[in-house]
Parts: sequence; C-alpha cells; structure tokens
Amino acid sequence: MKVVFLDRKFNPNEISLEKLFGFIKKSISSKGIYIQNIENPFGNGIINLFKSILFYRKSVKNDSIVHITGQIHFAAIGLRTKKIIITVHDLGLYKNWSFMRFLIFKIFWIYLPFRRAKVIVAISEKTKQEIAQIMPSVLKKVVVVPNCVTIDIAKDIVINRETVAKVLIVGTRENKNIKNSISALHNLQVEVFIVGKLEKEYEDLLHSNKIRYKNYFNISDEELKILYQKADVLLFASIYEGFGLPILEAQAQNTLVVTSNILPMNDVAGEGAILVDPNSIDDIKKGLNIALTLSNEEKIEMIRKGKENLKRFSVENISNQYINIYEKL
Repeated sequence: MKVVFLDRKFNPNEISLEKLFGFIKKSISSKGIYIQNIENPFGNGIINLFKSILFYRKSVKNDSIVHITGQIHFAAIGLRTKKIIITVHDLGLYKNWSFMRFLIFKIFWIYLPFRRAKVIVAISEKTKQEIAQIMPSVLKKVVVVPNCVTIDIAKDIVINRETVAKVLIVGTRENKNIKNSISALHNLQVEVFIVGKLEKEYEDLLHSNKIRYKNYFNISDEELKILYQKADVLLFASIYEGFGLPILEAQAQNTLVVTSNILPMNDVAGEGAILVDPNSIDDIKKGLNIALTLSNEEKIEMIRKGKENLKRFSVENISNQYINIYEKL
C-alpha cells in the first residue's frame, strides 16, 4: 500500500501539524506502508490557492490514496483520485471573520473539499460537531481520530517540593483565555511560566496583579519539555480548541493539569485533570488552589490517572486507526 500525504507549505514558526504527522507517518511507515510526501510550494493568497490546486492535480496520480494532513483542504478540489482523506483540526476560529473572508473559506476549505473527500477525519468530537453545524450533509463521512502524544513520556513520577509552586501556561492567543487565567493567579504564591509572545495588555495585567512570571517564545521542543518538567501545574483554561495537545504533554511529563470543563478539553484530559469553568475567574482560581494543595499521595494518583489516559493517544493506536481507514478505501 502507498499513501500520498499532502502537506502545507513549511513555516518554521508553525510546525505543530508537521510534528504531529511526523510521528504518525513514521509509525505508519514502520508497518510496511510506502509514504510519499508532497509539500505545497505556494504561500497564502487567492492566486496561490489556485496555483496550489493545479499543482496537486498534476502531482497526484489518478488512483492514489491521498491524505491531506490539515489546513490545505483546498488541495482536494482538483484531484482526479476519489480516495481522499482530509484531517480537519478545527473550524471554529472563522466566526470572527468578515463575510467575504468567511465565504471564500466556506467554498474552498469546506464545501468543495468536503464534497470530494471519501473520509473526513475530525481530531475531536468538538471538531465533528463543528463540521456538522457548517455542512451537515457530509456527517456520514466523518470519523473521529484524535491526535497522538508528541512528547516523550516520563517513566518516573516526581513530586516537585519547591517552596514556590510553578504554574505553566502554553499559548497566548485570544482563544487561550489568558486574561482570565492571569486574573485567577492574583494573590497566589506562585511563579508563572508563559509560552507564547505576550501582548502589552497581558504584561500590564501581570504587573498590576504583582505576578512573578517568565515569558518564553520561539523555543524548541526540548526547552518546552523542560518547562513541563519544572512546572507543578499546567493551567490550560482555553475557551476554544480543536484538540488541546498541551494537556497530553503535561500528563506525559508528570505535571498536574487544570483545564476547561468543555469540549474537547474535558474529553482529552479524561480523569487526569482538574476541570474548571473557563469563563469564571473564581472557578479557575479554585481549581488552581485544589491542584496546589493536593497531598503527595493525591498528586501521585492524579498523575497516574493522566498516564493511564495517555494510552488512548499513543502513536501506535492513532496510526492503526488511520491504517484502518486507508485499507477500507
């Protein structure tokens, strides 16, 4: 069997999809499946969109199994093959766009590609719900295959016993709910690690709340792993995600998790997290206080639940689910 993967144009500042499918492709390849990667050579813009469609039409053979790994859904439009899988990571952020931008998005990223696809893979039940809302006619094509763990899983359970607890926040975009997260940290005796460039508004809020923090951005995977290892708690009170990979990364590194009690975060976290209402500063603070005051025995139990949860998201498990899809085409 041969699978042709269509990947977005490489951007060194946005490598989450490449990292994810790097693990999946390696696992699939190890099972005897031949893989061909075709990267989109064109950037953004409406002219480049049409160039990309023509490029993939010329590059892919008529009977190929094609897997579009994310973002470039439009690559399906011109393909001659009918064996097309599209992995959809999220659709929710379009809601704040202008009418014309949304119209272009709906035509070229949703309506035309989804009609062509044989299988549409949603990475979470939340993403599946979004697909159903925007194009219910394709729901019968949709299957849920979650993301896999993309970080080493620590073998030993280590309890951090430093006097000042460390809280880690990963991501600073608007959907990450940074304002409420920072406000919830007020009067807590903690040091905060924030990954992602901070806007001045958030820096001012940190200073006004007298919160000790360090800001990191453009860091390597290894540097991020070290931050997980140093942190006592991951605070991931996001109001919107397609999946929520930092939850799994924290569980893999024996870090307690406080996350949102909404899809997909509560589903991804399983029993290995403290769940909070992301719209309530008081509830986020309450969740943090619970995490920070757990006994060592309670921490160990929570970490063990997180490790058990990770089994659902192993590379082996996720790659096998994709192989099952390829074999049925």
